[in-house]
Amino acid sequence: MWMSSKVKQRKEAKRDSLKENGQKNELRDRIIRAARDAFVKHGIKSITMDDIAADLGISKRTLYEIFHNKEELLIEVVNYHAKNADEYVESIINESSNVLEVIMKAYLKSMELYLTTNKKFFEDMEKYPKVSQKMKARREQDDGSIVKFLNR
Repeated sequence: MWMSSKVKQRKEAKRDSLKENGQKNELRDRIIRAARDAFVKHGIKSITMDDIAADLGISKRTLYEIFHNKEELLIEVVNYHAKNADEYVESIINESSNVLEVIMKAYLKSMELYLTTNKKFFEDMEKYPKVSQKMKARREQDDGSIVKFLNR
């Protein structure tokens, strides 16, 4: 009887932990999306961690528990964008009937993103060395992927 009670407590603790992790991941994703929207609209430098926390209705402490600083958050915003871009390219490759269609859709999407992004975003990006380095590595990776795609 005592062992089954201990096992039951462990299972409940594990379930609670999984639920808490799920909520943290959901909040983390909400923060990344809110930061992305704010950074793209107003630039990076003009948005503070306070602004992001206030926009989401969370405490600054909660925000800093998930992201230790603005650069760490910005890196995750860049990762989020890269993941979405990869998924978009994959979907147009699968749905398109020829190479030109893929190229045109990818070009139109990149122009749409460029035109809806505040130029301060690109200027401010250079003030974050880790982010700039990550973006440079991503461009090199994308260049390699484009060459492979065109060769196919």
